[in-house]
Amino acid sequence: MTENRSLVAIVKDFNALDELLIEQSGEVCPTLEQWMQINEHNMAEKVDNYKLYIEHLESRNEYFKGIKDQANQAQNIFKNMVSRMKENLKYAMASLGTDELRGDMYRFKLSKPKSKLTITDAEKIPLEFTKEVTEIQIDMEAIEKAISEGREVPGVTIETNQSLLSYSNTKGKK
Repeated sequence: MTENRSLVAIVKDFNALDELLIEQSGEVCPTLEQWMQINEHNMAEKVDNYKLYIEHLESRNEYFKGIKDQANQAQNIFKNMVSRMKENLKYAMASLGTDELRGDMYRFKLSKPKSKLTITDAEKIPLEFTKEVTEIQIDMEAIEKAISEGREVPGVTIETNQSLLSYSNTKGKK
């Protein structure tokens, strides 16, 4: 059984092998050949383990996402129930012509009315109650076009990203 080594450690060994091979002017000695085989086996085993663990973590992510969705549903149900119960209390107070209901331990009282401004038709509001707002936005499409044309745009950097794909290893393919 081989020792458990990190992917980074295995890659560092491969780099060390490259340097050793250069020092040997491309000549492979038995020691170097054995070391390469061990590292190739470690790399293959580590790659397979990475794939299995990625799949495990993705399934855990889906599981907790499902729990989160259920918790959000429960939260909304409770929040809506609280709103309905408060509206029932307000309705009861209005029907009874009172601003307070008392229980043995608690009481509910309506606060003093607060005014809330609601715009019903913005077009009817006189100009004296409006203000001009200027907004400057960055035109990403124009920047991308300029860069694709070979122009340099100050204040912009280009980041290159790659997706990591995984495939089943089929016989005959390396």
